[in-house]
Amino acid sequence: MEIKSTYFIVEPEDVNGDRFDIKGEEAKHLAKVMRVSKGDMFYAIDGKGLRYRAVVDTVGREKVKVIVLNTARNINEPMCHITLAVPLMKSNIMDYALEKATECGVYKFLPYVSENTVVETPQGASLTRKMNRWKKIIRAAVKQSLRCRLPAIKAPVTFEQIIRNQDDYKAALLADLGRESVNISDIELKGETSRFLLAVGPEAGFTPAEVIDARRAGFYPVKFGERRLRAETACAFFPLLLQYAIGELS
Repeated sequence: MEIKSTYFIVEPEDVNGDRFDIKGEEAKHLAKVMRVSKGDMFYAIDGKGLRYRAVVDTVGREKVKVIVLNTARNINEPMCHITLAVPLMKSNIMDYALEKATECGVYKFLPYVSENTVVETPQGASLTRKMNRWKKIIRAAVKQSLRCRLPAIKAPVTFEQIIRNQDDYKAALLADLGRESVNISDIELKGETSRFLLAVGPEAGFTPAEVIDARRAGFYPVKFGERRLRAETACAFFPLLLQYAIGELS
């Protein structure tokens, strides 16, 4: 049997040459759900860009020992690195946004709060629970979409902090319906640097002052057409739009 429907995750420190151990929930999934046995093949990723085609050696209660058949790098990963500034939203909407944006190739998430954010910023134990949940959702989305990298997600910051730290990117783009927004095709995006920062507004949108501040900081306001998208929809659409604009989806 060869499992091709999903990937499994191996921690980098558990890889030893051409062998590694799958542990924890991943091992339980392999052993109890997929019911693998010696000789079965599957794909595992280390979350840092490596994909292993592996064959099961032994199946135990706590771990599955495997032998690596071959290794590939950055399979199903965009060539560009997309950082997505995503507004804090209600739990189920935030979960959906992170899941779909991960499937669409986002490299890193920067949650933020702004003037029109509709939820309170989590603190202390609440923040820890939120972060753990978000990482779990991202992890599942990576496996389902057959990616090789686990996107990082940072603790929430303010939108002001987001716009102050855009110099490390080839371009910073802001989703906005304003009159001065341009089509993404009007911006020069191709070049040696492939790091982009995309900012999606909260459910009630950016305030005019926030748009002005972002533009002064170097953000390009980008429109998606005549229709207004929900924030969680924009979180998936924007990364795909960028990838199309730079020729990755053509």
